[in-house]
Amino acid sequence: MGNGQKAQHKRERAKNDAKKGPTSQLKANEAAKNVVCQVCRNTFLCTVRKKALEEHADNKHNKKLEDCFPGFVETAGNDVQLEEKLIQPDSNVDIYEQKFRELGNYEILYLPLLEHSLVNINELINILKNADNKYRGVITTSQRAVEGLKMGWEQAFFSCGEMKDVLDKWKKLPYFVVGKSTAKAIRELDVNPLGDESGNSESLANYIIKHFNSSSQEEGNSKQLELLFLVGDKRKDDLPNKLVESGFILQELLIYETKPNSLFSNELDKLLNLEKKIDWIVFFSPSGVDISLELLKNKLFEENDIKIASIGKTTSNHLEKIKKTNVNVTSPKPDAESLAKSIHGYNH
Repeated sequence: MGNGQKAQHKRERAKNDAKKGPTSQLKANEAAKNVVCQVCRNTFLCTVRKKALEEHADNKHNKKLEDCFPGFVETAGNDVQLEEKLIQPDSNVDIYEQKFRELGNYEILYLPLLEHSLVNINELINILKNADNKYRGVITTSQRAVEGLKMGWEQAFFSCGEMKDVLDKWKKLPYFVVGKSTAKAIRELDVNPLGDESGNSESLANYIIKHFNSSSQEEGNSKQLELLFLVGDKRKDDLPNKLVESGFILQELLIYETKPNSLFSNELDKLLNLEKKIDWIVFFSPSGVDISLELLKNKLFEENDIKIASIGKTTSNHLEKIKKTNVNVTSPKPDAESLAKSIHGYNH
């Protein structure tokens, strides 16, 4: 049977299966979630076994399963019927599921591409405890950076009761972020996030420059401004280059590291065994593209009419300029609502 016949055969089976209706959306949501260690914030696939988590808790932290993974319940795996199907690596599944469901009959399958681990927390704690710091703002462009900040924040300010003045000083600073999800996460520290509508790092840099130039107190003194920039190991140069060129002083602190998810290929094979038609693949970062694109092309593109979306210009540029891959939709903002509306508008 030729490739065209195979593809048609799969589409016909997918159409027949779709008539049976989707399985429980609650199961789909639960199956899609990552398992996260509450001590070191390492992530594990939803299919991870209890024994592996027990070994992690014991070997890494000398703790019990319930200390590192409170509420963990071992499950048999995914039980998801998919119709208009999107693969979304490294996303907040619940909110994306909600926004797509509001627009139509979409189903999302979440395949995590990356594993993250927090680093240099002790160095961050020392920075936070320093009452003589000269920082005029903090930059956290991702939720992972906010996770690191939260861990350092809790250990710096809530392990003792003598740091209130220092804590108040940090709370008064502006915290520059990209995206609503990052802004929402950092608000839990009772601080003021700015720039969440910027959409990407370069736009955030422009926002920061404008923010300080519009302040009468700082007008003409941008060369005196020092900002703390919490970064991951895959960070791009756009934001720091633009700020340094404008006279800002940036202290970068590596706060998390990213590595490929070793089980991604196996999880993709499980998806393909469902023999359902894939309509869209959504990429959330250039590193996610680097890890998964060739594998996805080899296993999916040949027999499926795949459309590609990305969460922002940086990822789209990486796909088109570096990987020479066409992008059908670029979400103008890095949030679920914008992505859902963009894909839905393309489909209709």
